[in-house]
Amino acid sequence: MDTTVKDQWEDAISIGVGNKPGTGLVTQSAADQVTARCIDEGDNLKIEFTAPDGWQAVLTHGSQIVKVKNDDLGYPEHDFETREGIIEATQPKKDEPNRFSMGVTWDKPGPGEVEVQLEDETPPHWVVDSPYKEFAMYAHITCAS
Repeated sequence: MDTTVKDQWEDAISIGVGNKPGTGLVTQSAADQVTARCIDEGDNLKIEFTAPDGWQAVLTHGSQIVKVKNDDLGYPEHDFETREGIIEATQPKKDEPNRFSMGVTWDKPGPGEVEVQLEDETPPHWVVDSPYKEFAMYAHITCAS
């Protein structure tokens, strides 16, 4: 895992394939270019996320699984999940309250908020035309209650 990516993309909304900005497959978007549709609330919260260039993701409250697809690039839906060992290894220090571990962090800093910091290998059924084959998603979504 390239931990420098986390620092490079901090406070950015990023989704795509490749572990470096500018590969042409990673979309870094302004907040007004992204839609996060919040469905229901609390433990039943589901978020449908769309970004430019065809990226779509679905998150379900409490789950580490992010379902991602991109019809424009021919990438069928795939479940990305951060392993528990990676989450534990990237836990922020107590004096870093605004930092998050890798994976999906729910209800922090408040209810209805979700932080996504995800990096994983692309699945074999995604034909990636890039030397960088990792999928990455970084976003902070707030669903008003």
